[in-house]
Amino acid sequence: MKEFTYQKGINVGGWMSQYQDLTDDLSSHLASFITEEDIDRIAQWGADHIRLPFESSAICNETYDYMEKCIEWCNRRGMGVLLDLHYIDGMSCDPLLPENPLFLPENQQCFISIWDEVSARLQTHGEGLRYELLNEVTDGTGYGWNKMYPMGVAAIRSREPNRKIYVGSNRMNDVNHLAELHLMDDPNLIYNFHYYDPHAFTHQMAPFDQDMHAFHHAYDYPCFFGEELYHYVKDHPDYVARCPGVLLTHNNREDMLRRLRPAREFIRCTGKPLYCGEFGVISLADENAASKWIHDLVDVLRQMKIGYAYWCYKVRDFGLVDRNSKELKPELAKTLFE
Repeated sequence: MKEFTYQKGINVGGWMSQYQDLTDDLSSHLASFITEEDIDRIAQWGADHIRLPFESSAICNETYDYMEKCIEWCNRRGMGVLLDLHYIDGMSCDPLLPENPLFLPENQQCFISIWDEVSARLQTHGEGLRYELLNEVTDGTGYGWNKMYPMGVAAIRSREPNRKIYVGSNRMNDVNHLAELHLMDDPNLIYNFHYYDPHAFTHQMAPFDQDMHAFHHAYDYPCFFGEELYHYVKDHPDYVARCPGVLLTHNNREDMLRRLRPAREFIRCTGKPLYCGEFGVISLADENAASKWIHDLVDVLRQMKIGYAYWCYKVRDFGLVDRNSKELKPELAKTLFE
């Protein structure tokens, strides 16, 4: 039996999730945005899996057909697929919202029904398929997600007792919130976080981010965040509430190790494996600076034995290839998968 390792991966966003600004025809988009040639390139780079985001609005028989095609394409090349429920109708990613509508009974039931349906459709696939319950949950109470995620596990376990399931931490999979997770007694659960710290570097000048668009400052790596960021934070206190780590002033390998201390402590204290499901640097950043930051992070994650998936393969502001699958950052692909 083929062993799938899920250590070096990449997100295939924009295909079955976050596609609305790319197309008004889901059917043609599913057929063309990602093809077997794209999967072949990812395999040739040296990845051992992809993280495949999907959202509730895209669920239909045609989407399931392409999910299964993708699983087949990947498994044939020795790569696994981590199927990530990226968004469901009703959820909010606003960290300042005291109560997320995600936890309303009707939205909880939608969450359970999605995983019941996915499991029914895909249960025959082997270890070349894993599930991630929900992407970047933001729970202002600190209690809702701990009550809700076991419901998704139960929906899957009714058919698939041994399927590997990934569970993210609160506040958009923040590494600092891993300790809040109530761990289940299930040897096939893997916990995960995302890493985009420091935000002022990874999202510098991002047009979709209100703070970075307003701040509009470029940074090298390594670097020191000087007075310009201090003054912005002073004038925009909500930015600190959204991104608490912005108050740390350095961006270098030592700072990275300090910021990832909660991940080391989680592994040490729980004995559970960890996974970093997203990280990346926006394409607007200097490519050399981005490459150095990614090199350091990948090296640190490997030393900690944490599997990872880069955000993102195609477009979505962080992509390694453009809309036409033209390769944009070949050196970065080498860094990620060497």
